Amino acid sequence: MVYWQYSSKKNIIENALKADPYSANDYNIAKAIYYPAMFLAFTGVAGIGYGLITPLGAVFGNSSSLEAGKYLVVGGLIIGGIGLVLGKVSNSYLDSSIELYNKNNGNESAFKVKLVPTEKGGLALAFAF
Repeated sequence: MVYWQYSSKKNIIENALKADPYSANDYNIAKAIYYPAMFLAFTGVAGIGYGLITPLGAVFGNSSSLEAGKYLVVGGLIIGGIGLVLGKVSNSYLDSSIELYNKNNGNESAFKVKLVPTEKGGLALAFAF
C-alpha cells in the first residue's frame, strides 16, 4: 500500500515535469544520463570486487591472476568514478528541471538558502527544501 502511494505521487511529479515545456528538456536529459551512470557505477563496483577476489587465485597456483586483479581494481575505480560523476550531473539536471517548473508556474524556488537571526542576536544559515 505504501509503495503504491509513493509510486503514484512519483508519477504525478514526473508527469508534471514532462508536461511543462521548460522543464521537460532538463528532465529528459537527467533520465537519459541516470541509467548509464548507474550501470557504470555498478560495473565499477563489480570490477573492484572481482579484482580484489582475483588474487586469491594466485594462492592456488595461478600467478597471472595476481596481475589481472590490479588492473581490475584500477579499471573498476575509473569506471565507477565516471559513473558517480555522471550520476551527479544527472541529479543536477533533475534539480534544474524542478527549479524551472517552479519558476514557470509562479511558485517559489524549491531550494532556499537564507541567513536568519538566532535567539542570541547572531546569524545562522538556513536551508529549505
